[in-house]
Amino acid sequence: MKNRLLICGLMFGVAVWVAASPGFAMSPGANVGQDRLAEMIKDGWVVVAPGVLQRGLGDRKVETLALGPEGFAWTAEQLQVRLGLLLDEYRVRPTANLRKAIRSLRRQIRNLREQARILTLEPADQAKTGCNETYATQANVYPTIPNPGVGGEAHASFSNGCGYSGDTYALVEVTANLNGTVTTIRQTDQDSGPNISSHATASVPGTTECYGYAYASVSYNNLYSVEQGFACVPPAARFSFTCTLLSCSFDATASTSDPYASYEWTFGDSTSGSGATVSHTFPATGSYTVTLTVTNTDRESSSVSRKVSVTSEPPVPAENYFTITPCRLADTRGSAPLSSGQWYTFNVAGACGIPATAKAVSFNVTIISPTGAGHLVFLPGNQTYAPFAHATMSFDPANSPRANNAILRLATNGAGTVNALPYVAASPGQVHVILDVYGYFSEDTAPAAGAQGPLGFQTVFPCRIADTRSSTPVAVYTIRDFTVQGTCGVPAGAAAAALNLTVLSPTAGGHAPLFQAGAFPSVPVINFNAGAVLANGARIRLAPAAPDVSLNYYSPTAGSSTHAVLDVYGYFKLDASLKYRPITACRAVDTRFAEQGGPVLKAPDSRAFQIRGNCGVPLSAKAVAVNITVVGAAGPGHLLVYPSGGPAPAAAYLNFDPGQGALANGGIVALSSQANDLAIASANSTHVIVDVFGYFQ
Repeated sequence: MKNRLLICGLMFGVAVWVAASPGFAMSPGANVGQDRLAEMIKDGWVVVAPGVLQRGLGDRKVETLALGPEGFAWTAEQLQVRLGLLLDEYRVRPTANLRKAIRSLRRQIRNLREQARILTLEPADQAKTGCNETYATQANVYPTIPNPGVGGEAHASFSNGCGYSGDTYALVEVTANLNGTVTTIRQTDQDSGPNISSHATASVPGTTECYGYAYASVSYNNLYSVEQGFACVPPAARFSFTCTLLSCSFDATASTSDPYASYEWTFGDSTSGSGATVSHTFPATGSYTVTLTVTNTDRESSSVSRKVSVTSEPPVPAENYFTITPCRLADTRGSAPLSSGQWYTFNVAGACGIPATAKAVSFNVTIISPTGAGHLVFLPGNQTYAPFAHATMSFDPANSPRANNAILRLATNGAGTVNALPYVAASPGQVHVILDVYGYFSEDTAPAAGAQGPLGFQTVFPCRIADTRSSTPVAVYTIRDFTVQGTCGVPAGAAAAALNLTVLSPTAGGHAPLFQAGAFPSVPVINFNAGAVLANGARIRLAPAAPDVSLNYYSPTAGSSTHAVLDVYGYFKLDASLKYRPITACRAVDTRFAEQGGPVLKAPDSRAFQIRGNCGVPLSAKAVAVNITVVGAAGPGHLLVYPSGGPAPAAAYLNFDPGQGALANGGIVALSSQANDLAIASANSTHVIVDVFGYFQ
């Protein structure tokens, strides 16, 4: 009978015996005939798995006879039981020795499962004397210097003068994260004979994270192994996600390079999952906080949470844009102010030349005389419930009047209405509202009377059209002309442009209309106080020839003036390909909360945020209609908003100052093809909120 060999079990309270025939490959039960097997069963052995017999020794000790690869793997399960006992003890008495034993046991389990083999043992039933026997094993894993990474080396050797033969085995595996690409190198070496040696080396230089382990063994009348393993950098839980309607896919592979790490998920709907990549379908429209916990083989853990917003609403049909002559649709100063917490419905279709087929409208919203600080929420006219947080503008009495533009969705039942809900902090909680319209979105292929279209949209990289600081300011009651077509990538024939107007340090308060050259309107684009630096977007119809857009400055103070900056983010044209699809308004970013993009955006920080794959915005979206708000600014500054992965533009999206309170600007911004597709850079520390109202694709 072959010699029996006790391996690694007694110190853990589990006796594990291995019987093996020569060679690394074995068949289950190769050394036990039917007669011998029957005798062993009479002696108390029980066949518990193919090639594995077991009998209890009392006091939690189990003797196991493993006859092949299945049995070898089964011993790992026995060690797993011991691991659980050690972990229980560690929770009560967390000593360094217990931690060391736990780490060593985990590596033994991993190596047992990884190798799934029985090493060859030669007979020892003939006593031999007068000969020398030597064997050695060495294994080590180490960080590579100067290039951060990981290397490993394992060496096993055997020699003797007794005529015996032995086996050696060496294995090294190292993994490194190279700028987001995980690379693994594995080297093994094995030999069999009377005087043999195995040697394996591997290394991967890395830049962020690494993990490795080495294993060396010699088998003769004994089995001796050395194992080393570590994670160079603790795990940093992170994940990306993409959602289509209620179904989402999650990917956490960037969290760690440790191939044996565990990934545990909670989805915020009382369900959970595991794995580096998982899929999950949420039960209903809403926002859910998804949490990932990553634990490496050294029991180091890291957790991260992200808010995921999903919708059951399928995509709506593509909408064309139609420009109209700017028109005042509503002004509550002629009736009664809006009261805080009450819904108000405004009839849109049928007014200002907007047809009943309109699905969304380009508005300019002006707040006047609020009795306290607050914000204004708009919903389609047949809805009074918002499944996601969002707002169109924020305001306070010290900075009134204030204007902001938005693309607002009309009633989804075809009523052609929009609902408004003000929140005003101070009593009596009232505010006046003005609604001006500049165009509408519809599936129509022909324009209504007085409208121009149907128009598609095309983004351009944010670009500065004009800046009067390089010439002279705009004087009160004067008109300044500018040319958009042929500038900043806007082609001739563009019918309208997505513009951003900024007024800088006006000497007196007032308002400024921005309009098609030669067609002076009765409605302003922006309202401001003296000394303010304020921006507001607008989708302005262009004149056919240069100059195609004009600016006027109105103030009751004679002799006043202001500087103005005009930037462009895209244009509307008959043959432009992108069409608009409104969605349920949804908050995609709010840096006040860690799970929605926090912490605070600091200067000169530029951070990329995810828009596509969240809030019902598909991966095919090229641009989004957004409202971006700054809250809690540490000082005066501005935001740059642009597609991630590219250079920052010179054109500012929004200017802010702490004295202005929470400040918002609506617009259309382009997205990149990266996972975090929208970049925002700030010139001062501030929180940023991004609400999405629709997308262009």
